Amino acid sequence: MEPFNEFIKVFLKIALIILLMTIRPVSSDDTIEIEELSFNQIEIKDISRVDRWKPRSLGVWIMTPDVIICHGAPVTLERVESAIEWWSSRGYSFGRIVQKNPGEPCDEAGVDGFITIESAGSDFDMSYMAITHIKSNNTIDEILAARVTILFNGNRERLLEHEIGHALGWRHCNRRGHIMHPFMSEGGWDDTHVSLTED
Repeated sequence: MEPFNEFIKVFLKIALIILLMTIRPVSSDDTIEIEELSFNQIEIKDISRVDRWKPRSLGVWIMTPDVIICHGAPVTLERVESAIEWWSSRGYSFGRIVQKNPGEPCDEAGVDGFITIESAGSDFDMSYMAITHIKSNNTIDEILAARVTILFNGNRERLLEHEIGHALGWRHCNRRGHIMHPFMSEGGWDDTHVSLTED
């Protein structure tokens, strides 16, 4: 029985090595985020790798969301304003942009009607640069709230535009050069199918 157990252990180790060799390595410079889906945050789905050429929507905002920059978020007010303007010029509506002062709590995080931009905590998955969670009412496909959590350097080109895209309900797509491409190195400024002003 002992030789058989050793054989199984060796077989499993070899199978694991082969599996690891076939998986594309993930680095913080490559993968952008995962999304949390569903009304009461029931499940988390990693949708970093997709085969969709056209992005799909998780829902829409019925109310106009305010954008809150929590104190300590690694991003400037100017950079957030620029990302919001990018989506506004494509037909999306936003309310106020508010930057929290030191010591001021970010009570709006997860509250209906707000997109919050926050700094990553100690439990953040370091293989991502940012993670966007959305809260939605699945019965009517309405987005209620969104939280954008950034590990570091939220001022990086396209990072905020991409994350705000998720906050607006857009999932990843595999179109090279697209704003919603899951990998920074293959993404770009293409807004095909996500622009409300698209002809």
